Amino acid sequence: MPESALASLPIAATHLMARVDRFYLGFSIDSIVSAHEAPVVYPLPLAQPGVLGAVNVRGTAIPVADIRRSLRLAPRGVALRDRMLLINAGGIKVGVIVDEIDQLFSLGSQNLDGPHRLFGDAEVNNRIIRGIACAPHPCAIIDATGLAVPDQWDGSMPEVVVGLDLEVDAAIALRSDLLAAPAEDNGKDVRTDVAVFRIGEQHYAVPIANVVEFFSQAAHAPLWYGARKKASLVNRHGEALALYDLRVFLGLVAGSLGPRVDGIVIGDDSLKIAIAVDSLEGLDALPVLASGQPAPGAYCLSLHQTARGSIILLHVAALMAAPALSATGVHA
Repeated sequence: MPESALASLPIAATHLMARVDRFYLGFSIDSIVSAHEAPVVYPLPLAQPGVLGAVNVRGTAIPVADIRRSLRLAPRGVALRDRMLLINAGGIKVGVIVDEIDQLFSLGSQNLDGPHRLFGDAEVNNRIIRGIACAPHPCAIIDATGLAVPDQWDGSMPEVVVGLDLEVDAAIALRSDLLAAPAEDNGKDVRTDVAVFRIGEQHYAVPIANVVEFFSQAAHAPLWYGARKKASLVNRHGEALALYDLRVFLGLVAGSLGPRVDGIVIGDDSLKIAIAVDSLEGLDALPVLASGQPAPGAYCLSLHQTARGSIILLHVAALMAAPALSATGVHA
């Protein structure tokens, strides 16, 4: 993970910035299913133009969009540092191989300029590009639905070698096998990108795919108080969301939230909630599970030792199903 990705997270983040060669690309957080170290890309017979091949994710073949072809860059094989984003492209899961993941950022209400601002006269695939923004530096905002549309380009490029052969790096081959294995078998060594935050003296993390946005100094109104669990309401873009103090879920000593809080909105297809944090710390890459570590609590998956100290990966699905959510009336 590059140093830039370890910088403080922006507020009200809406997009994830990644780099392919010299170009920065912005992917909507809403479209991201997950993010992983890039595995081997296998040939896909009779693939439509613009499909690089396929990857095996827990036994399912996922097509990989040829993002380098779309940007009219010379092809190359998967490198050890590469990352793979799984994107929801209009109801179809599509993989995208990028050189690195840079940071989360907020697009806000900026006006998007045409592709010529970034690509000049290059005949890039305009179907995948909504426009160009400066946030914080010039990047192409990706239209996820365009990744599933054939790239009918008549230009010529050398063939890129895909598929597992004797020259594939052993580490890439290993993580490819782990990503292809059932979820209960592959979590110890497959790494996924997460957002890191601090509550008290402990660092916690949630997968990028579960992040809806970050916020800072948001006012909130108490909603419900019980013996141990507390919730408030916070207004996010006109939508009232339940705001939780996770300390009472994590077995920590509960205090009182100030009148304004920093936090993260997390969610899935059916529910969004806000959680209060003491500070937003940055991005990191963690194994889905830690080897030999028991899950440290009902709402935690694993404990990881990193350069910034120990990080507890939260079990988002368990947290979203917590009984306290039902008690507020927010969750059916």
